[in-house]
Amino acid sequence: MEYVNFEKIKEFHLRKNRQVGSTYTVPNGKSYRVNGVILSVEKYTLRTPAVLVDAFLGYGESLDCFNNKLQQEEVKQRQIDTHKSLQSVEQETLQQQKMELAMKIIQEISDPIQKAEWFDKLFNPKQNIIQQI
Repeated sequence: MEYVNFEKIKEFHLRKNRQVGSTYTVPNGKSYRVNGVILSVEKYTLRTPAVLVDAFLGYGESLDCFNNKLQQEEVKQRQIDTHKSLQSVEQETLQQQKMELAMKIIQEISDPIQKAEWFDKLFNPKQNIIQQI
């Protein structure tokens, strides 16, 4: 039995040639090149539903259905908010136009008493009792 002299081993430096590579060809003819030396090859088959395989390959949605529906709901909510905002702007514009028209009508009246009556009619309309309840 021989004993290893560790002092001698410390003097050596082992390096791998980075240009050395191995190629493995599968039975269907496809080749795989890897850096280094291939010591062994093992083939594993993972049984999965086709939905997951499609998702891994980038063709399917897998569990992203929930996220897609969530995004669709968010888009719908933003569309509703935008629609409400546009309606609000339109209503403010109509209110402004109504106010300008009312002021124009009042300014064309020369009698101060009639001006006051029309101002009261236009800006303080009488409400029905039903509306008050």
